[in-house]
Amino acid sequence: MMIVRASRGIAAALFALALLARGDEAPSTGNDPLEGVVDGVAAFVNDEAVTIRDVMVGVPAQLKAMAESPDFREKSRREAFAAAYQASLESAVERRLVLQAYEAGEQRIPEKAVAQFLHEMIESRYDGSVAKLQEDLAKSRMTYDDWKRLMEENIVLRSMRQSFVTGNVHVSPNAIAAAYAARKEQLKTPATVNVLVFALADDEGFAAGYAAFTNRLAAGEAFDKLARELSVDAMADAGGDYGFIVPEAVLAPALAAAVVTLKDGEISEPIALGAKRFVIFRKATEPAKALSLRDVREQIEAELHAQESERLYASWIARLREAAVIRTFDPL
Repeated sequence: MMIVRASRGIAAALFALALLARGDEAPSTGNDPLEGVVDGVAAFVNDEAVTIRDVMVGVPAQLKAMAESPDFREKSRREAFAAAYQASLESAVERRLVLQAYEAGEQRIPEKAVAQFLHEMIESRYDGSVAKLQEDLAKSRMTYDDWKRLMEENIVLRSMRQSFVTGNVHVSPNAIAAAYAARKEQLKTPATVNVLVFALADDEGFAAGYAAFTNRLAAGEAFDKLARELSVDAMADAGGDYGFIVPEAVLAPALAAAVVTLKDGEISEPIALGAKRFVIFRKATEPAKALSLRDVREQIEAELHAQESERLYASWIARLREAAVIRTFDPL
């Protein structure tokens, strides 16, 4: 494998895109935003070019994926675009490697199958109207032929992945059992709490309303009965009963925190929140329960399948890279 890296001025394009994403205007030259990038080539895979436009198409998706990373906010706009560009470049190179492997091999997807796929896609997404498709493509400045080529390539990529990766993934019962044993202590249903909520408007009538509520509770009336009659909470018709819940996943933080301080059977003091005051009744607790292997077999198998798929894919791509001559042009 030969990998050559060089600088070809892509930083200017990244900077222009960063400005546009921020809402600023890039300095106008009267020409294409990628003006000045030599040849418009981001990489060569063997003798085939990967254009900068090929890479730029994937940048938004990479930025979206990166946004879920904890360190994303620490990056400057320029750093974020550079990282997204690099990730998209690697993806575009991998795409080209797989397509070249397909062309070099004997496997061929029947043209009839490709035509059927395209027909079904137009039927499902555009009500069978090629005109609607072309109208949509025009918004992306893509021709029908470009779209057709892209779809055909996607079919090839899926077929190749099925042949070289997915079709070779095997997850044994022993592997599932071993994964379960290693994670058994963490595989539990969360503890849940049966919470009832009573609420009154936080206004001049609150004191009288709350006094009536507490007096009737003391006289033996049920919390849920009073909630149906007096509460202004969204669950009033259900007697304020939220069922067995994980409080922090359902309730506002202030209310969830109040649940934690209560023991089963206890009722909180009024909690001010927004335009209301809430009273929490912690009725009962359902402790966490261990999940059996039967309960989580499908989940573990899916996780192991995904892990093995990624391992086989990485190994396959590494072999393709090893046999290729790849030249990439560093955007920094």
